[in-house]
Amino acid sequence: MCHELSIYVDLRSFSLEAIYNPSIANGIVYFISDNNMYAIEEDTGEKLFSYQLGHKADETTQVAISNGMIYFSGSDGTCALFALGLGGMIPKIHNAKVEGVDFHRNVVKGQINPFKVILRNYGDRDEFDVKLKMGREEILRGVYLNETETKTIPFEIDTSDMPLGINKGQVVISKGKRLDYLNLTMLVASEFEASSLIVTNLKRMTDKWGNDTVSASKLKEKLIELSFHPTVNGIIVGVENETNCSNLYDEWDNDKGPEKANEIAKAIKKLIDTKFKEYLNIEYLVVVGDDRIIPFYRILDNTSEPFIAGWDTERNYQIINKDSTVGSALHRNMFLTDNIYAADRPIEWETAAVSIPELFVPVIPVGRLVESPEDISAVIDAFFQQEYVNPDKIFVSGSDFMKDSAALCSSIWEKKTKGDVTVVVNETVDSFQQIKDEFLNINSNNIVFVFQHAEHERFLIHYGNITSQDVSQSLVDLNNTIICSLGCHSGLNVPPNALIDDLDLVQAFAQKGVLAYIAPTGYSIGLRRTIGAHELLISYLTKHLCEGRDVGTALMQAKQEYWATNYDFNYIDEKVFESTTLYGLPMVRINIPRSKVKIKSMEVGIHKEQPDTLVIHPLHIQNSTPDGNYYMTPSRELLSDPGKPVQPKEIRIFYPTSARVLRGAVMNSSKYHQNKSFTPLIDAYMQSHEIPEFKSYRIENWYPAQIFKINSIRYPKDPTQSRQYLIIITGQYKGRTLPDTPGEERIYEELSFDLYYARADEETQPPVIMEVSPIRINDTINITVIVRDESGIQRVLVTYTDINGDWGEWRSKASKLEEGDLWSCNISAKEGIEFFVQAVDNAGNAAVVEQWRI
Repeated sequence: MCHELSIYVDLRSFSLEAIYNPSIANGIVYFISDNNMYAIEEDTGEKLFSYQLGHKADETTQVAISNGMIYFSGSDGTCALFALGLGGMIPKIHNAKVEGVDFHRNVVKGQINPFKVILRNYGDRDEFDVKLKMGREEILRGVYLNETETKTIPFEIDTSDMPLGINKGQVVISKGKRLDYLNLTMLVASEFEASSLIVTNLKRMTDKWGNDTVSASKLKEKLIELSFHPTVNGIIVGVENETNCSNLYDEWDNDKGPEKANEIAKAIKKLIDTKFKEYLNIEYLVVVGDDRIIPFYRILDNTSEPFIAGWDTERNYQIINKDSTVGSALHRNMFLTDNIYAADRPIEWETAAVSIPELFVPVIPVGRLVESPEDISAVIDAFFQQEYVNPDKIFVSGSDFMKDSAALCSSIWEKKTKGDVTVVVNETVDSFQQIKDEFLNINSNNIVFVFQHAEHERFLIHYGNITSQDVSQSLVDLNNTIICSLGCHSGLNVPPNALIDDLDLVQAFAQKGVLAYIAPTGYSIGLRRTIGAHELLISYLTKHLCEGRDVGTALMQAKQEYWATNYDFNYIDEKVFESTTLYGLPMVRINIPRSKVKIKSMEVGIHKEQPDTLVIHPLHIQNSTPDGNYYMTPSRELLSDPGKPVQPKEIRIFYPTSARVLRGAVMNSSKYHQNKSFTPLIDAYMQSHEIPEFKSYRIENWYPAQIFKINSIRYPKDPTQSRQYLIIITGQYKGRTLPDTPGEERIYEELSFDLYYARADEETQPPVIMEVSPIRINDTINITVIVRDESGIQRVLVTYTDINGDWGEWRSKASKLEEGDLWSCNISAKEGIEFFVQAVDNAGNAAVVEQWRI
């Protein structure tokens, strides 16, 4: 009988003619075709052997199996009979089992779930099919197993398209037919339960790093592992999957200019914003990769304008290859920031002296993992070892203008922790050696604050340096450590194409397993005699860390506080604010019980309420320095602007609700005394040992002209975390700013304010004071004011003081509405007065015009 075997021809890739009289025994098919007797496996069609007949087969040929022998006849009239012993032709035993599956049974929708399927072969060696099915997702892989071999096969299931709730699946191992299986059940939770976004570009990581010890594929496994850490609970966002981003990367590779890098950063920001809308409860953002993988945003360095001469800006940092991505930015006088990824949207900030088109105020903690896959893995491994830092040993070192900030931060650590705090101010060879011994001690410190000069690959300490190579080659154990630096460019991560040593401090600390490293990407800035700029920001960071906040939240809130309590935000503040960068994981915390913030309830029943009244009585202490004098209150907050007298500052914090938001403040009255022969401190911003030259000029009118303002920090996702700040400058100066030249200083002893509130959804535009016209008639001064607002005006005040300083107080008088937008009032005054006008609209928004004299 003739049988067609076309299916085997198609699938098994060998060609046969007609098949005669097949027989089957023990899973093996025996038949005669063309000039041979064949034996093939029944399940797979795999050819086991063939035997030549000597003549072409025909219908008369036969095959039979009996007692371990194969009998088959010849043809063409030969009457030959062949007999073969089965011998080694016993069929293969297929007996592979699914021993178990290691996977996460609870996942957040969108997580990549790794499945580790454990197989064991109890039969003969062979290749098997392994199929993983979960919901609608199905993956098939081939695996070769030796006899008695146990092997783990990795699978990944993306849960983005899976329905919420219980999803059923199965693992099947087969060899033609199913040999074994295991049923699986996975619970997919809501997107709302995700806590972190992990943003990277794994394709670009592979392109740039190749298959090193830890390849990009293994890094992906490491990131997936990180995403399931209970403190992280993250969603991996692959930038390489976005066509727009891929095209922009291609353009950037052809043109290393900062404009192309910023286009990519903005495209990535849009992708992040999309994810924020999908995952509404994200608390942390982790950027994975150096500048080539996920670019920093580039910002033009304007710190030399308009008030500092001979000041180093980023174009002066010439030791980085300008053909590299980072070097290209620096040579174009730009510094780097990650704030763009963590901000809600950019703020346009403009004053008479400053124009900042894009200011990125972070509203979510962000940290960056760099540089190579091995370095990134080292930080993740350290985090899995211990996700928090015990403040047992704390080391702080300071030099030059940073000594006062080192002293302040160390005092905060001493008060708030029970750790052993070591402080070294380096002035001698011995102090340098002590700093080096502390820094590279095998029994390392848990927290290290380095207030020293630096370059990107070394700390420049008097009488010696500590380099990144020193750190890398030392035996110091920095696992589970937090390090903070004030050194210039100590936070500049340089990809492997710099002119000098590619191993920068950022990478060296990552290799040592430092969980969090905070440092500036550009020139660091401080004040010579007081604490300001980067020093002030780090003091805020220290305070928040000691309140038990994780390092990412502490830095975010420090930046918000720096922004919201700043009275006259300028280009130096922009650079301080944007350049300070966290390398590591933002959810790392110091093991201090978190203090509970008491939020005063501000719910109101009616809209047209009377304003609250705030009265403060600042206490002042005069401080003397070789460069001049200044007053300070116990809060230690100061207004320190370049070329201007240092003034004391008080801050009051308010917590808005949906029903009650602080809209405006007006000063009712105040009392002050005057020091008519006062030499003020005109502090100097510092980057290095050299003191820059500041423009000096006569201050004709009182500085600052307006002594109070309101700033706000709002959280779009969590309004309960929003804060408002009433900033009050409790001193004013008028006179020359040249050294040793006195002028007049007002110090306020009492200030009274009316505070106005409205609902969060009401309009926020302050009224516009169009015109102020004072006229003296004998001993009466008539002041008319034209003021407009769409919601209407509820109050106009003229606040005044004696021009000769005999009164020592400010008083307010209400104006009357005459007609239309015209308000007026009369003030009795034999002598001249200074005054300013305040107006409040019906929504509680307030406006103030600067002082007038008559």
